[in-house]
Amino acid sequence: MFNRPAGDGALLNVSLGTTRLTNPRVVELVISNPGDRDVTPPMFHEAKPIKFDFDAVAAVLHVATDPANALLPEITTWQEIIRGTGGRHKGGLLIEPAHLRRGQTITVTVLIDGEEKPVHCVQFPLIDVEQSNVRPGSLSRETANALDGASLYIGPFGIRVGR
Repeated sequence: MFNRPAGDGALLNVSLGTTRLTNPRVVELVISNPGDRDVTPPMFHEAKPIKFDFDAVAAVLHVATDPANALLPEITTWQEIIRGTGGRHKGGLLIEPAHLRRGQTITVTVLIDGEEKPVHCVQFPLIDVEQSNVRPGSLSRETANALDGASLYIGPFGIRVGR
C-alpha cells in the first residue's frame, strides 16, 4: 500500500491487531455470474469450495453483493506452512458451495500481507464447467449465444456451466 515516508519523515506502519504488516496491500476479488442460469450448490463437486491463493491473507475487510438482496456465499480464509521454507506461509480464500444467482456479482475486499503477485484460482470444483481466458463482455453476441448456459466470471476466468 505504502512504501515511503509520511509527510513528517516518519514511516507509516500498518497493523492488524497487534501484528505489524510488513507489505500490506488491498485486493478486490470480483465473482460474477453473467449467464442466463443460476449456479447452485449441487454444481460444486463433492461440495468442495472454490479456492484462491493470495499468498497471505491478513483479513477479509468487506463482502458485498449486487443485487443487495441476493444471498452471500460463506467466505473463509485458509493458511498453510510451505514445507522447506523455514515456516513461510501461504493462504487465500475459500468460497463455499452456494447459490449464485444469474446476474449476481460478489465483491470481496481482502487485506494481504505479502509480495504483489497475481491471484490464482487453485481449486475450481464446478461440474460441467468450461473455462476460457476471455471476459464475458468481450465475446461477440453470436459466440455468447452459442455458449447458452450459466456463466461464472471470476477474476481472469470466464466460465460457462453446461446444461
